[in-house]
Amino acid sequence: MVESLLLTATRVFTYARQQLLTNASGFFFARDDRLFLVTSRHVVIDEANGHAPDRLEIELHSDPDNMAISTMFSIPLYRDGAGVWRQGVDGGGQIDVAAVEIERAALPASIVHRAFTPAHLYGADDPPAWAYLTTPAAFERPKDPTAKQRVEGSARAYTLTEIADLFAPPDWFPAEHAAMPDPVGRGRRPGVQACASCHLPNGRGVPSSAMLAGLPADYITAQLNDFALGNRLPAIGKVGWRNHVTPRS
Repeated sequence: MVESLLLTATRVFTYARQQLLTNASGFFFARDDRLFLVTSRHVVIDEANGHAPDRLEIELHSDPDNMAISTMFSIPLYRDGAGVWRQGVDGGGQIDVAAVEIERAALPASIVHRAFTPAHLYGADDPPAWAYLTTPAAFERPKDPTAKQRVEGSARAYTLTEIADLFAPPDWFPAEHAAMPDPVGRGRRPGVQACASCHLPNGRGVPSSAMLAGLPADYITAQLNDFALGNRLPAIGKVGWRNHVTPRS
């Protein structure tokens, strides 16, 4: 049996007429009897890089008995010169999300897919429990804040005060990464906490913060600039350090 979550996602290819431009990914979202493809806005248009496809092609599983068999389905991005895709927005304005409606009647009858629905959405005050760490009800905080705490597999030990220090977060496994630059390991007081306090010294993050390890340096710089300019906002809560940085700082 195929995991249904896998059937919500699809490969996306961008085209300018018959010329293949890029590939990406997306997922299906259904509202009532309407079906949409959701992907990143920069997949459908990226003005800064001159990326302007006029259609998408998505891969669809076409045989319920053999998931290795698939077919391609073309989705126009413009009709009569007007865009048929829509820009995503949230409380802070436009975001890097785009949606385009898929004409259900044009889909092959045998395709196998699943779609997210409004029932899967969460409000800002009701984040999904699986994505954000919570303290177990049975957890007992150590009574002595000066006692050294340890984690399995690490030779290091820290007090609770040291563990909670956002300007010098604990580095339990220093052999897993290269030396941390000051912004990563120590931040900049008073308002810019160390990157590692959320994303960890190895850059792999936790469920509530993104994994940065392996991302291009230019991409990370661009995201920091967008935070500083207010062009990017967090999905949940606030980024307190945003008010303490400027582009390219």
